[in-house]
Amino acid sequence: MKKIALSILTLSLVLGVNAQDENEMVENGSFEQLEGKIKKAGSIEVAVDWMSPTKTSADLFATSSKSVFSVPNNPYGKEEAHEGENYAGITTFSYGDKVPRTYVSTKLKAPMRKGLKYAVKFYICLSEGSKYASNNVAANFSKKQWSIDENKSILGESSVLDVENVIFNAMFGWDQVCGVYTAKGGEKFLTIGNF
Repeated sequence: MKKIALSILTLSLVLGVNAQDENEMVENGSFEQLEGKIKKAGSIEVAVDWMSPTKTSADLFATSSKSVFSVPNNPYGKEEAHEGENYAGITTFSYGDKVPRTYVSTKLKAPMRKGLKYAVKFYICLSEGSKYASNNVAANFSKKQWSIDENKSILGESSVLDVENVIFNAMFGWDQVCGVYTAKGGEKFLTIGNF
């Protein structure tokens, strides 16, 4: 059976989740450290410290990949990484939800401190092979790791969403999602996708 990705949003996570001390809160933010080889779709776990919290996993694209999941050319189009050589691919929308949404998630280096403001920034690009564009692409911070053993969407709150919640439809180059998150305290996990 041929798998058709109706919508895939490539994500170069250049995440500046910073508190006042300007320390990065995310390990391997641009997916450069790999452990293993990308052999098939849904290989986000090959990127050190990254995973998918739902049954359907996000994709990983790398210049070192000998599979079709390479950078810059792959079945979804052609795009250089925003930073470094790799990026993740997530599905954020499909007509009638026929293809499940996918997400990328990581544990923060340290729990967030209550009341502190954290600057959050990541970049997204709609793949050339996408049939649909999407809005509502956001970052979610949580105390517990999302874990859903089904092919269904995460219905959590968006901690950082584009200010105008634009539809990301640019297929060439990267769009920035940037915002400030005031921590409730104790958040340990970051998840990015369409909530």
